[in-house]
Amino acid sequence: MPATNPELRRFRVIFIIVGVLALLILIGGIFAACQTSSGPEPTSAGAPESTATPSPDESTSSPSPSESATDPETSASPSDDETGGPFESVAYNVDPSDDSRPLGATKPKDHCWTDEQALAEEAARVMTTWNAADDWNTADAEVRAKYLMHPDRAENVGVPQRPAGTAWNQPAEHEAITLTETEPSTHHDASSIEMEVTWRWVSQDGWKGSAGSRFWAITTAEDPDDADCLVVNDYTWSGT
Repeated sequence: MPATNPELRRFRVIFIIVGVLALLILIGGIFAACQTSSGPEPTSAGAPESTATPSPDESTSSPSPSESATDPETSASPSDDETGGPFESVAYNVDPSDDSRPLGATKPKDHCWTDEQALAEEAARVMTTWNAADDWNTADAEVRAKYLMHPDRAENVGVPQRPAGTAWNQPAEHEAITLTETEPSTHHDASSIEMEVTWRWVSQDGWKGSAGSRFWAITTAEDPDDADCLVVNDYTWSGT
């Protein structure tokens, strides 16, 4: 058998190697193409659900700084539980400019009082209703209640020269008045009608201020001008 040329032999080996590599590459490409074409197409059930961005109409808007940074002491309007009813329709006069009834009164000045308890409650209510913008101090309310008193007692009612103090500064800025609630007192004295009057500063602009209470002891007498009517004969108070 004739001898093989070494160069021809090397050429054949290289050719075989190149052919094998090309075949492997071809097989790999065919396999990859088959996997891609034969794989399941993604369905709507298999696709991840997208989270839709809410539109301005659907989304819940965040509160603005003016809405979120509220002051519980100055922002909210008084509730019915706090004032005994809407501010505009409280049973007694809450309008300082209304001359038909004194501030805090439920009846006009010429009303004839025949019930001692009702008269005492009216007097205590009027004398605990203050107008921070106009009153010098709490005694101004006692002056407004002089029409309910016996003339001898009314003569002794005056307004001290000392002002109310800094506690009235903020109520005055809001033109606030005191809303009151009257309840029978637990302190009983057979010689007088006693009651507790709770009060709180409230303004038409929705501002609410501090609160307090006064205990009143009131006696009544026959009206010297009308024997059928009663007047306040004397009174004392304690509290704030």
